[in-house]
Amino acid sequence: MTTEEVAKAAEAWAASRIVGLNSYEHAPRSLKQAMPLVLAEVQRKRVQNLNTSEAMFQQHQFQQTSVSLWDVNLLFMVDPADAWTASQILYEMTDALGDELGKDPTLGERVSFASEDYEVSFDPPEFEYSDGTIARVATMTITVGHQKGV
Repeated sequence: MTTEEVAKAAEAWAASRIVGLNSYEHAPRSLKQAMPLVLAEVQRKRVQNLNTSEAMFQQHQFQQTSVSLWDVNLLFMVDPADAWTASQILYEMTDALGDELGKDPTLGERVSFASEDYEVSFDPPEFEYSDGTIARVATMTITVGHQKGV
């Protein structure tokens, strides 16, 4: 898998699991028109020789012990017109996707595996973009992996 494929897979997975959530790849280029919206950005890629006893990967049976791992930020943006409602929408989205990670560690067969561990940040609560669009935001960080040589 390439880094671009990982980003697109994570974004498509999130958009497929939340009704009405648009992915940037398929949305109009106006952020305001596209909300609610998810964008995926790969923050880091690493290649790791695994000790298969590591807790994060015990459930996987690898023929080789070298994997590529990507830390992917999923940025969720919603209209902040009603800040309380916008926050609730973000809480529900990230809770639902956290539950989905445990049920489907392949992100709908888009990746080899994803860790069930994740992190969500609601800080800062709002962004203002260069076009003047203001969005209420949350960032969910997930780790996606692919066994090298497969």
